[in-house]
Parts: sequence; structure tokens; C-alpha cells
Amino acid sequence: MRLVLISIDALSALDTEELLKLPNLKKLAENGVFSNDVRTIYPTLTYPIHTSIITGCYPDRHGIAHNEHFIKDSPKFRPWYWEAAEIKVPTLFTAAYKAGREVATLLWPVTGKSKSIKYNLPEIMAFPWENQVTKVLKYGSKWWLIKTELMYGKHRDGIEQPQLDSFTSYVASKLIHKDYSPMAEEFAKSDVRPSKRRRMQHMPDIIAMHLVAIDTLRHDNGVKSEKEREGLIILDMCIGRVLEALSQRDAFLDTVVCVVSDHGQENVNQSICLNTLLRENSIPAEAQSLGFGAYIHIERENRRLVYEHLNANKDDYLIEHVYSYDELRQLNAPEGLHIAVEMQEGVEALDYEDQPTHKATHGFGLHSPSAKTLLWLMGPCFKRNVQLSDINIVDIAPTLARAIDIPLKSAQGRVLNEAFI
Repeated sequence: MRLVLISIDALSALDTEELLKLPNLKKLAENGVFSNDVRTIYPTLTYPIHTSIITGCYPDRHGIAHNEHFIKDSPKFRPWYWEAAEIKVPTLFTAAYKAGREVATLLWPVTGKSKSIKYNLPEIMAFPWENQVTKVLKYGSKWWLIKTELMYGKHRDGIEQPQLDSFTSYVASKLIHKDYSPMAEEFAKSDVRPSKRRRMQHMPDIIAMHLVAIDTLRHDNGVKSEKEREGLIILDMCIGRVLEALSQRDAFLDTVVCVVSDHGQENVNQSICLNTLLRENSIPAEAQSLGFGAYIHIERENRRLVYEHLNANKDDYLIEHVYSYDELRQLNAPEGLHIAVEMQEGVEALDYEDQPTHKATHGFGLHSPSAKTLLWLMGPCFKRNVQLSDINIVDIAPTLARAIDIPLKSAQGRVLNEAFI
């Protein structure tokens, strides 16, 4: 059994009605399993969540604490968690590789320099002093990327969104078209028998792609903008392109399709730089923004002082809740984190004074309705036209591992047995 895993960034259960009106997402729900009751993880950031999706583990175990590494007193140019080696537990990709399967990832977070991925277009952003192309080639599958650019680069209409998502889905469809199927139209109607080499070609056993456009459009324009509505149509077309490629290769008989979202977004009404207030009050701590929250990095001996100061001055800091060490452990938050805060509704935490703000963002607590995410599962092993509830996002990896018959014993989530026939 093969797997096509598609992540749609920044959509939540609140978007269900609109999404199920789109033809391809509606088709997936009608022909498989759907849920809009998937609890995401804390923190509600893209990189930790995507790592939980492929490991079935929480951040305190998989090790991806944030999108960015924390570097003291250097908030502007912090390196992100680019490299796959930073994940501390097995993933679907490493398990598939050890089982002799081929893996392709397209803009999937935390995959840089992976030895388990044969076709790797990593999600990498260059700093101002770096070259974007050089960095992508350094972290990805160099020669495949060069070949892909030479063959298909003309189909990419820039690197902005949603055009980049369109190209990502185009490359995914070409990876699927590698598959030889005698039932496919181009082979069935031909009088010329394909060569032995062509008959032995196949699509990767796992294709994982990350569609980012809605996240970008919401950050830039706010939730429910006209540009977002246009982006949702393109998103559904991207998914439809992949489904059509699978159909053309007669691949649905042995392929599982999983579509999942990571978090929603909410509109920003105000922003505040927590580090300015911490310095003004001579508090020995540094905040690292999550968006609608922040990690508070401290020395362990200052934990009580900082916790009591923040709790006593929540209104000044525009803080709704201060998470204690014990609360963070219950949330399976990253190891070494002693204090975190959640901001008042609509308030975005900034790391430095002139940091650009967003029209909408995430990083909220798990009580937020936008922290409930979405899941579609379709394939020969799954039930049809069934809606499930009470799912954790860490349940996805062990469920997919069972569906494609690879071991993933390290997962903390459960197999969704109720989804299977």
C-alpha cells in the first residue's frame, strides 16, 4: 500500500462548511473518512505540528519545540528547524526507508538533509546574506531538483503563493505519473509495448506535500478575506490535480490518501513586545513569540520570580494566562520550557519593537476553536462516507503506518481502528 499525504496549512474545524463545498475535498469526504474534531498539539505552530503528524509524538518527545531555534538576544535571524536529524524519534519517512520504500517530500517541514527521502524539495528560507537556490540544493535532493527545474520549471509562475502551491501539486502529479500501469490510458491504447525499464518504473511509496498558501494569505490579509476565498479554490484544484494523477495511473486500488490541517488562524487586533516590558521591569527572562502566545525563557532558579511577576502584571503585559511548569508538562510541551504565556484575545506577541505584524496568526492555546483541525482518509482499507470524532493529531501517524504496513512503535498516539473496514 502506498501513501499520498497532503497537509493544508492554517485551516481548522471552523472552515468545515466552506471546505466541504469544494468539489475535491467533498469527494474525499464522501468516499472516505472525515473528521473536524482533531485536537492539535501545543504549541500551535507549523513545524512542531507537522513533526507530530509524521511521528505520532508530542514535542516533549520528538524535539521540535518551535518553528525557530531560540538564540538568546538574537530574535531577528534565528535559524529554523530545517534539518530532519533534529527529530529525535522515528518518522513515517524513516520507517518507510528502513522498510525498503521510496519517499518523496515537497515543502514538508523539517526534512532538510534527510537520508531517508529520495525526492526532497525541502521547505527552506534563505537569510538576507544567503542565496535561496543554493540553500535549497544544499538541503534537498540536489540532482533531482536540478532535473525537475529543467523539465518543469517553466510551469512555475513565480515563488509567491498560491502559485507555489500550484507548482508543488504539479510536481507531485509528475511523481505519480512515473508509475507504470498497463491499465492507464496512454499505455492501454498504444500498440507499442513500453520498454522493460519503463515497465519497472513506479511512483514513490510515500509522497508528502505541504500546501502553504492559505497560511500566507491569512497572515497577510486576515481571516475570511476575498484573497483567501480565491486561494481556497486554488487549494482544491491542487488536491484535484493529485487525485486526477492517481486516477490516470489506476493507483487508487493500492494507495491511501490523507489530507490533514495543522491549525487555524484568528485575526490580530493589537500587538505588544513582551521583551521591552521585561527589560523595563528588570526581569531576567526573554520571550520567544508563538503569535498569540510566547515561550518565556529563563534560568531555572528564576522560575518563581518570573512566574509571580507575570501573574501579578497580566494586564500590563496583555496576558490572558501564564502557564506554569506543571501545566506545560501536562500539555506535553517541549522539554526545558518552564513558563509560557497566552495573550489576551486578538493580541499578537512580538519579539522586538519593529517586528512586522500580521493581519491574522496562530499560536493560541488548545482551548481555542481554531485549535481543532481536519482530517480526510481515503483508500481501500478505509470506510466510506463516515465522520469520526475525538481524534488527536498524534493518532494520524500510527493510523497511516498501519494502513501502509510499516512499523512505528514509538508513536504516542493510537491507531484509529474505527476508520478501517
